[in-house]
Order: sequence, then structure tokens, then C-alpha cells
Amino acid sequence: MGVWSQIFFGLLKIFCGGDQKQHGGQQHGGHQQQGGWNQGGQQGGWNQNQQQQYPPQGWNQGGQQQGGWTGGAISSQHDYTQLRNQARHEGDLAHKCFADSQAAYKSGNGARAKELSNQGKAHQAKQDQMDDQAAAWIFQENNSRQPPGTIDLHGLYVKEAIEEVDKAIAAGQRNGLQELRVITGKGIHSQNHQAKIKPAVADLMRKYNLSAEVDRHNTGVMVVDLTGRTGGNRSRDAGGLVDQMGGDKDCIIM
Repeated sequence: MGVWSQIFFGLLKIFCGGDQKQHGGQQHGGHQQQGGWNQGGQQGGWNQNQQQQYPPQGWNQGGQQQGGWTGGAISSQHDYTQLRNQARHEGDLAHKCFADSQAAYKSGNGARAKELSNQGKAHQAKQDQMDDQAAAWIFQENNSRQPPGTIDLHGLYVKEAIEEVDKAIAAGQRNGLQELRVITGKGIHSQNHQAKIKPAVADLMRKYNLSAEVDRHNTGVMVVDLTGRTGGNRSRDAGGLVDQMGGDKDCIIM
């Protein structure tokens, strides 16, 4: 019995030990799967969503640039700059689609022309949405600490700047302000170093029958007298000027 008992316990130890080793190997394999490549061919800590967050270098299918703004709220000057760049890219795509649409129409391919035209409109809508968001952020960023009766137009396109001046005039007069100080910048960053925003603001003042002059201490500031305005079709006049500035995407106030 002693011999058989030894044989029995020896076999039991072998089988139990081998089974434990096998389980240990499976556990190790499980950890390896989490840290390495899993059965689906994905590496641990790297899923599909993360791959979408980091697209290949260059512009992705959504028209966004690697390392640029990825949607949502703008939180920094970098986000603002990237969003402006992406808006320009959407504008370039829209322009190309419209040009190709015209070519397709002239060649007799009406269906293709319509398809390209719709694509161009979609890119144009994206551009407008991105520019609107960028403009709202930079205006808030630059004006959150300005005193009442002063607005800073840096970072805005001419059309956007005129819209903000239009709103500031109305708000200033409602609140009984005597003057509005408009920080336009000196135009040194404008194309050919020719200021565009300052003459646009001056034109708006003429339409409102308001007087405006350059601050004698700072040529980058216009002082608008809010007390001399007469009645008239304010919204129509301002809207017309804004429409005139709508195509001016080359001048941004720096």
C-alpha cells in the first residue's frame, strides 16, 4: 500500500502541478493580450476612437488638419488659429468645387455639375460656421476686460468687425453712452499695408450720420460720437455695408 500510495500522490502532484502551470500561462497570456495585440488585431490601450483622434498627416476626409482644431469649444489662441486655417481650407475646397461645377456644366454634364455645386455649398457652409465660431471666441477673448464703451476688433475679418461695431453702436446708445472707442488697429498687417477696417468703420458712421475721428494719441483707435445720430434706415444701411464686405476674406485685423 505504501508504494501504491507514493505512486498515487506522485501522479496527483504531477497532474495538479501541470494544471496550475497551465492556468498560470493562460493568465500571463491574458495580461499580454491587454498590453500587446488582441485577437481583433488591436493593440492594448489603442482603440478605434483613438485612431480617429489622430488622423494621418495632412488633411483628413473631414477637411481638418492634423494637430488642428477637432471641434467643440475653442480654448486657446492655437485653437483659434487652426480654426481660421481650416475655414480657409474649406473656402479653397468650395472654390474648386464651384469651378469644377462650371466646367462640368459647360461640357454638358449637368448631373455632375449639380453634384459639385452641392459639394461646394457644403464646404462654404463649413467655412462660415468655422469663421463664425472663431470670430465669436476672439471677440470675447479680446473684449472681456475692456471698459464699457470700448471694443477691440483685432482678429476679425472686416465683415465681422462691421457687424460688431453695428451692435456696439446700438448697445451704446441704449445705455446712454456719449462715445464709442473702436480699436481698429493701424492696418500694418493688412494686405499691402493698407488699412481696410478703418475706412469701413468710417463709411458705417456716414451711413449712421455719426461723426468719428482718429484718437490723437493712438492712430489705431477711432472715437465715435454717439450723440449726433439721426433717424433713418439703420438696419438696411448697416446690412448693405456688411454685404459689401462679405467677400473680403483677405483682411484680418492683427
